Parts: sequence; structure tokens; C-alpha cells
Amino acid sequence: MRPLKLTLSAFGPYADETVIDFTQLGGQGLFLVTGDTGAGKTTIFDGITFALYGETSGGVREASMLRSKYAKPETPTYAEYIFEYKDAVYTVKRSPDYERPKTRGTGMTTQKGEALLTFSDGRAPVTKLKEVNQTVTDLIGLDMKQFTQIAMIAQGDFRKLLLADTEERSNIFRKLFHTDIYKVIQEKLKFEAGGLDKAYKELLRSIRQYTEQVRYSTEDQLGRQWILMEKNGFEGNLEEGLEILEQFLKVDKETLKNLNKQIKENDKELEKVNQLLGKAHKEADAKARKEQLLQEKEVLLPQLEQAQKAAENGAKEPEEIQRLMLSIQKEKENLERYTNLENLLRETEKASLQIEKLGMDGTELQNRQKEMKAVLEEKQKEYQTTDGAEKEKAETDFRKEKIDTLYAGIYKNCGNLEFLQTKISELKIQSGQEEQLAKQIKKDLTDLEEKIVSGGNLEIKENSLVIRLQQIEKIEDQQKRYQDLEKEAERKKKGYLTASQKRTEIKEILNKMEQAYLDAQAGVLAADLQDGMPCPVCGSVHHPKLTQIPNEVPTEEQLKKQKKLTEAAEKAASDASVQAGEATGLMQRCREELTEGVKGYIAQFLPEEETQEILRKELPDHELCLFVKNQESSVQTGLEEIKKQKKVHQDLLKKKEEFITQSEQHAKEFQKLQISLEKRKSQLESIQEQLQNQLDEPVLTWIHEEDIRQRMKTDPELSQDHSGEIVYQKEICNVSQALLQGKRAAEWLKQQQNILGQKQKDLTALLEQRKLLEMQIGKTQTELTTITDQINQNQQQTAAEKSRYEQLQKQRENMEKELGERTKEEILSQIQLKTEEQKKLEIHYKTVTEAREVLEKRMTELDSVIASLTEQLKESISISAEELNAQKENFAQQKKSLSENRDEIHARLEINSDMYEKIRRQQTELLKTETRWKWMKSLSDTANGTITGKARIMLETYIQMQYFDRILARANIRLMTMSSGQYELVRRKENKSRVGKTGLELDVVDHYNGTVRSVKTLSGGETFQASLSLALGLSDEIQSSSGGIQLDTMFVDEGFGSLDEDALDQAIRALKDLSQGSRLVGIVSHVAELKERIDKKIIVTKKRTEDGVGSTICIEG
Repeated sequence: MRPLKLTLSAFGPYADETVIDFTQLGGQGLFLVTGDTGAGKTTIFDGITFALYGETSGGVREASMLRSKYAKPETPTYAEYIFEYKDAVYTVKRSPDYERPKTRGTGMTTQKGEALLTFSDGRAPVTKLKEVNQTVTDLIGLDMKQFTQIAMIAQGDFRKLLLADTEERSNIFRKLFHTDIYKVIQEKLKFEAGGLDKAYKELLRSIRQYTEQVRYSTEDQLGRQWILMEKNGFEGNLEEGLEILEQFLKVDKETLKNLNKQIKENDKELEKVNQLLGKAHKEADAKARKEQLLQEKEVLLPQLEQAQKAAENGAKEPEEIQRLMLSIQKEKENLERYTNLENLLRETEKASLQIEKLGMDGTELQNRQKEMKAVLEEKQKEYQTTDGAEKEKAETDFRKEKIDTLYAGIYKNCGNLEFLQTKISELKIQSGQEEQLAKQIKKDLTDLEEKIVSGGNLEIKENSLVIRLQQIEKIEDQQKRYQDLEKEAERKKKGYLTASQKRTEIKEILNKMEQAYLDAQAGVLAADLQDGMPCPVCGSVHHPKLTQIPNEVPTEEQLKKQKKLTEAAEKAASDASVQAGEATGLMQRCREELTEGVKGYIAQFLPEEETQEILRKELPDHELCLFVKNQESSVQTGLEEIKKQKKVHQDLLKKKEEFITQSEQHAKEFQKLQISLEKRKSQLESIQEQLQNQLDEPVLTWIHEEDIRQRMKTDPELSQDHSGEIVYQKEICNVSQALLQGKRAAEWLKQQQNILGQKQKDLTALLEQRKLLEMQIGKTQTELTTITDQINQNQQQTAAEKSRYEQLQKQRENMEKELGERTKEEILSQIQLKTEEQKKLEIHYKTVTEAREVLEKRMTELDSVIASLTEQLKESISISAEELNAQKENFAQQKKSLSENRDEIHARLEINSDMYEKIRRQQTELLKTETRWKWMKSLSDTANGTITGKARIMLETYIQMQYFDRILARANIRLMTMSSGQYELVRRKENKSRVGKTGLELDVVDHYNGTVRSVKTLSGGETFQASLSLALGLSDEIQSSSGGIQLDTMFVDEGFGSLDEDALDQAIRALKDLSQGSRLVGIVSHVAELKERIDKKIIVTKKRTEDGVGSTICIEG
């Protein structure tokens, strides 16, 4: 990634829009970002990381803190970064959440954060915050944390990559070198091995479950063997168990076969007995049945003879029944004639009544006809009296409309004149008030400006105190670091003393053990010496005092072990001595830096006489601490006082703005009032002219004269002089007179409106009455016509009813002649008697006939059954039913016993066969699973680093170790240069704790003393050199590897201040070597030597102008 341009707007100390054109720095080499403290050097890097990832470079400042405190309210806050990556140009613009003025109304509102990523190849832009973050990460190949560890090392982040553990480095390398495929392989192997282990255990469990369901007899030898194997869980003898189960199945199958044969033979014998028993039962039943039927036949024979005689006697009854039916039919016809005669009598009576009713209706209709004619004549006369009402109504409406129009115009203009008179008076008063207020505000504003001028230098005082406070905080940090180093030096000194004492104790033990060992050797030699024999040690032949073997003699192995302990103690004491010396050196250097910092602060900020007094004496630690706290308290008090004064000053400025705003508002209001006043005067003149024209209307005179004429018609005594009455004056001099004349004319027109309105109502009522009369006359004429028609219809109906009545009388006379003298009751009585006789004959005939048929049918059935039974009883058996029942019971008991035994063995055979098949299948699957599980577990343990007794190095870590070794090789080229050949980074080969993930830990080789120790023991400057070398080595490896990540630019923020002059030379030389080719390296630092050695610079300056405080940027070189 190569930066092209960075734009910061209202971002941190940059109040206005600030543009940094990186193309001015060239395509390669070093450039320096330098400037005042707090001016915004690190903010440049914050702008780049915020634009890319939405976070700051150091992670200390949150996005909500990025809004500039010096920016104008309307200036938007954003960071826009244009960069080139793999020959393509990208632009990312991002803004945080911040407060801004509302576009409508007053007050503030929160502007939500936004992000936009655009592409130079025409692709659709990305707009959502999370999507922009993900797209940038995918594009560059680094997330925020990796970017700040590799491409942009922020303040305080130099040690992070150097001191990271295996887990942290593994996460970084996975993203950079795409080793996640090996992690997936690890997880898959682990998952597969776990699944196979679970499957193997599940198969064992299911086999044990199946063996528990096997049924067997505990009385035979096979059953007892099965019980013993089942208790052991069939461990290692599953095949033998299957063989026993096969024997179970073989025995049960043979037994089942024999039982089925016995049951079949038993069933045959039982069937024979059942057949004989059935035949015996049938013979007994047939004999009893035959005897019963013979007895029934003897009883039925007399009954049959009697029924046959009764049937012969009733043979003539059907003819008598037919005769009675014909007689009844004839009587019913006579009864129907009587019914028709009664209906005819009723119709005749109805006709007589109808003739009478029609006569009465005719008389009533004639009377109504006479009344309606009288009413019609009266309505017609009344209608003729309203003939002239329509014309009079039209004339009245015309006059009313003219008066209404004229009245509305005059009344409206009079009201407008009154309103405008009042409004003009109010506007004159308001104009005077606004003019007076404007003068007063101008006077107050002059007084306020004099007060504001006196408070203009507060910002300078505050900036000076802020810088002083920052210096104090820096001294306090140095104090804290010195105290920590002092404690660490004391701790390591105690550690050295302990190690030295332990070394002495162990060395004394070794000396004693060596002496005892030598004494023992001499004792062994002396044991065989005699006088005259030469000593193998000294050669003497006299041995006055032989050496004795000690009671406790150490072995050679124990002696070697003690020597190793002594060497380890020597090394531990030596290491502790080195560490204590280093800690003491660090503490002393920190004390010197602290002293220099305090002296610099005193010389810069305290009065000269106080400075000389303090510098003459060396302040002890407690006095130095008290001095710093007093200075901090004094500065804080000064800042608080300035804040109060600034608040008062801000209030005055705010009040000034309010006065200026009020003055402008009053000026605008006065101008508006003047314009409105002129407009109202013009309106007044126009309306006055309209009113004059209305009063001059000829229609007003005509209406008045017409009113006089109408009044004279109704009242002839009125004098003719009233025709010339004047209701207003023609000449009008001013507005008041015009208003007075207009009101008089409106009042007179209102009176005329009321008079004509009442007349309109009267004429309207009269016309309504005329319409009502017209409707009533038409209705009456219609009713009269209807009545005449009804009279004619009545006369026709009367003639028709009389003719019908005469015909009904003739029909009645004819029917009476046909019926003769018999009554209706007599006919009904004859019908009832003959019907009852008919029913009795029918019932009797049916009864005797059915009785004969039933008896004859039963006799036929009895003869047939008796003949069949006689034939059946010709064949009989010799054995009794009791003997047959006993045989049947015996065979049934045998069958039950055999069946129960067979069912039990069949069920056991079914279950055991099923279990045998299932166990056999599970055994086959178990062998396959066990084989696969063994080699899969071996692969998983190897890939996941869980082999017992081995280092916990996973497959992915092993791959990353190769990358790490190459990174360290590249890093050591620079570190050896920076440290003058003293230090070299190495990957730790072993993890002493053997707990947790290992393989990517880091140590440092000190070639000056040949020791290997942790990188955490390096000093501040050494840590910076190692961190910078490691970051540069990682960058080189990424460029050369197939990871696909291209880093054309690197940024380093601070850290050079901890280097001495030689180390600084070496670091600059390494960075210059790094920037050869097409790479650009940027450095942020306060170190003065760097300004002289690096030509290309971005200079950040903090300035105060009339518009406020803000930082500016200048590019040199």
C-alpha cells in the first residue's frame, strides 16, 4: 500500500481542512514527521488508520474524541485517504459521530458516523461501516491490529509484536501467510478421531446391550459358560461367545423340531375323538327331536280338520262383501249431492248480501260526488286572487339584489378604513420604539467591546500552562519508572544474594563429598597393605597409620550429580549478578534522565532567582517528589483560574454576538415597519376612493326614489317633498368624513334590506300558497273523475249480481227434486251400518283362511323332518359320549403342555437368532472402526501436538515456525547492525513448562557474554531496536512470500528517543537500507538529530490566528 493523499477536516488539532500530498515525498526513502508537542504529528497516523479501519493508530483515542475543539460548528469532521495498492487507486472517506448545529431551528444534533470506499475501476462503492472495514481488511490482507504491528508501529506498540506469545503470533501469521488450511486440517483430524472413538465405544455398548438380551438355560454347561463370559463383559472373547450362542441356537432348533412332530401326532388323535364325539351328540339330538315332532303332529291333526270345515262354511262371504261395497258407493253419491246443495244455498245468500251492499255503496258515491264539486269551485276562486304575485316577487328580488351588493361594498370599505386607521397608528408607535431600542443596543455594544479587549491574552496563558503541565506529567512518569526500577534493582539484588548464599552452601557440600570420596578410595587401597609391601600411592613399605574407610561414602554418580548442582548454582549466581548489575544501571540512567528533566523544567518555567537556588543543591527523592507535586498543584490552580476567566470571556463574546444579532434584528424590524406603514397608507387612499365611487352610484338615488313611490302608494297622505330627501353629502373632504357618510349610507341600505327582505318572505309565502292551491285543484279534479268511474262500475256490478242470484235459485230447486224427502243424517247412518258389516265379513274370512293355511304348512314340515330324522338314525356308533369326552380331555392336556414348551423355545430361538445377527454385524463394524480409529488418533495427536512426552507443537505452528525462522533471519541482519553485533533473535526451541501452545516463543542471544535469555530482559532502547528489526523482517518476508500482501510503506511513531548516538546511527542506517528500491518509510519523532539527517520532512505547526487555534502542515524536501 502506497499513500497518495490524506485530507483531515476538523480532525484533532486540525481545525480546517488540511491536505497532505504524499506524492511530494517521492516514491521511496525516509521522511520525518516533526513539530511542536501536541501539534498533531501522531494525528496524521490516526487519520490514516481511522479512514481505513475506524480506529486510531494507538487505540487510546476513541472515534468520538476526534472532533476538533477548535473547528467552526459548520465545518464537517472527516478523514479521506487516497492510496495505491497493486497498481489500483482506492479512496476511503470516513467520519465519526460528532455534535453539529441543527440545519433547522436552534441547538445541536448528533451527526452519525459514515464511511465510503470507492474504486478506480468503476466498481460500485461500499457505504456501510462494517462492510467498508471488511472490504479494506480483505483488500490489504491485514486487520487493524496486524496493520499497527507490521505497517504502522504506533506510540507504545513497539514491544507488542516482540513480546507476543505463541498464540498471538500464530493469529498474526495465519492471516499473513494463509496457514488457516493447516488449522482446518488439525480440527478435522481431531474431530474425526473423536468421532471414531465415540463410535467405537458406542459399538461396544450396543454389543453388551445385545448380549444382555440373549436367553438360555442356566442348568446346562453352555449356560454356565455364558454367565461367566457375560460377567467379564466378553472382553477379548467375543468370538468364543458367538460360538456358544451358535450352540444355543442349534440345540433349540432340534428341540423345536421334535416338539412340532409330537404336537402334530397329538392333533390327529384329538381330531378323531372330536369326530366320534360329534356324531354321538348328533344321534342323541335326532332321537329327541323326532319324538318331539311326533307329539306335535298328534296335537295339530284335530285343529287342522276344524280349520278346514270353517273355511268351507265361509266360501260364500266374498260375494256378500262385494254387494255391500256397491250399496255403500251409491249412498256416498247421494251424500255428495246434499253437500253440493248446501254450497249452492250459501252462494245464493252471498249474492243477496252483495246486491244489498252495492246499493248502499252507490248512494254513498253519489253524495261524495256532490261534495267534491263544491270544493273544486271554491279552490278555483281562491287561486284567481294570486295571479299578480309572481311579477311582484321578481321586481322585489331585483331591488334586493342591488341593495345587497351596494351594502356589502360600502360596509366592507368602511371596515377596511377603520382597520387601516388603527394599523397605521400602531405602526407609527412601533417604529418609534424600534428606533429607540436600536440606539440603546448600540450604546451597550460599545461598552461590551471595551471589556472584551481586556481578556484577549487568556489563550496564550492557558497554552503555556498546558505545556508546563505536560512537562510535569512527563517528569511524573519518569519518577514512577525510576521507582519501579529501584524496586526491581532491590529485588534482583536480593535474588543475587540468595543465589550466592545457595551457591556457597552447595559448594561446601560438594567439597565434603569429594573429600569423603577420596578418603574412601585411600581406605580401599590401605585395606590390603601389609608391612613390607610398597604403597601404590607413595611407594613407602612402612605403614604406621592406615587410612580407614568413612561410614558414609558417596558414589561416583552422586558426586557427578552434586557437581552439576554446583555448576547450576554457579550459573544462577552469575546470571543473578548480571541481572542485578543491569537493573542498577537502568535505575541510575533513569535517575539521571529524571534529574535532567527536572532541571530542564526549572530552567524553562521558573523565575531565574528560584532556578539558581534549586540548581545549587541536589534534591533528594522525597523533596523532588514534593517539588513536582507542588508544581502540578500550582499549574492546575492556574488552569482552573484561567478556565473561569475564559468562561467569563466566552460569556462576554456570546453576549456581544447576541447584541449584534439584536441590533441587526431591530434594524430589519424598523425597515419592515416603515415599508408596512407606506403600504398601509397607499391601501387607505385606494379604499377611500372606492367608497367615494360607491356613494356616487346613481342606483343609490334611484332606489331611494323608488322607495318613496312605493310608500306613497300605500300611504297617499305622504308629502311630495319627501321624494327629494338627501341621505348623504356629495362633497367629502377627509377620511373621517368619508367614513361617516359611508356608515350613514350603509345604515339606510340596511333598513331597505330589512323592508325588502320581509316583503320577499311574504311574496314567497303567497307563491307557495298558489302552488298548493294549484296542486289541490288538480287533486280534487282527479278524485272527482275517480268517483264518477266508481259510480258507473257499481251500477254494472249490481246488474251482474242480480242475474247470478236468479240462476242460483233455479239450480237449488232442481237439486231438491232429485234428493226427495230423505235427510242427510239418514244417508250417513246407512253408510256407517253397511261399512261395519263389510269389515266384519272381511275379518272373519281372512281369519279362517289363514288358520287353515298355517296348519297345513306346519303338517307338511313335520312330515319332512320326521322322515329325515328316521333316515339319519339308521347309522349309529358303539362307544359312549362319556368315554369320548375323557379321551378328548387327555389329548387336550398333552397339546397344551407341548405348545407351551414349543412357544417358549420358539421365542428364545427368535430372540437369540436376532441377537446373533446383530452381534455379528456389530463385531464386523467394531473391527473396522477400531482399525481406523488407531491410525486416525495417531494422525490427530501428531497434527495437534498432543503426543505424550513431546512438545505441544501443532501442524499449523510447525508451518508458521518455518516462516518465523525466515523472518528472524531477515530481522537479525538489521538487529546485528543496530546493536553492533551484540544481539541476535532466536526462536525458543523448548518450552520448559510444556503447558499451552508452544513453538513461536522468542529469545535473544547476547554475543558479548554468550548467554541466551528472554527478550523481556532487554532495556528500553534495546527493545526498540529488536522491535523495529522484527517489524522490518516481517515486512520483508511478507513482500517475498506468496501471501499476496504488498507493503510499500511503513510508519514508525516515536521510540528513537531511547537510543544513544551510536544506536541512532545504526537504526537510521537500517531504515535507509529498508527504503531502498520503491519503499517509503515515515518516522514520527522529536529527536533533533533526525531533523538534520533526514531531508524529507512533514512539519506540523500549532498556530493561533484571528479565527482560533489550529495546526498547519508544511512539506519540505
